[in-house]
Amino acid sequence: MNTRLIDPFKLPTISLSQRKHLPLVCAVYFVLHDNKVVYVGKATVLRQRWDSHHRIKEFKKISGEVRIAWLICDSPELIDELEKSMIARFEPSMNGSKVEYATPRKTIYLEPKTLEALKQRANKEKRTVSNLCNLLIEQEMSEWLEHKEESKQ
Repeated sequence: MNTRLIDPFKLPTISLSQRKHLPLVCAVYFVLHDNKVVYVGKATVLRQRWDSHHRIKEFKKISGEVRIAWLICDSPELIDELEKSMIARFEPSMNGSKVEYATPRKTIYLEPKTLEALKQRANKEKRTVSNLCNLLIEQEMSEWLEHKEESKQ
């Protein structure tokens, strides 16, 4: 693939606010603003990557329209090389910069049986295990907080 022919502004795009409608594909993606590529990333499953992107708060603070463009990568083993090539070519301002609103990461330890069940469910739902864990914890805590508020009244 000749990466010099890739034009992020001619690829499929969606506005940042519509990111929940991104396709479930392996892709290199471009965050676009004011006719510039401001960030380049990669995702084994594009929509899931945007469920909890580490820079989402920064992207939302950008004034004006922010769009996400993507290039489907049919060969997941090439995605790292393609992303690096696109970063080198476009030199996006947000790649390599400090993440302003970094979400703290936590490590959890699971029983092998639980981990295997998570892997099976994640595979069935076409998610990563990390994404599925994040989703399940957020759903459970949201319900717990709602119940806690209701019991106060």
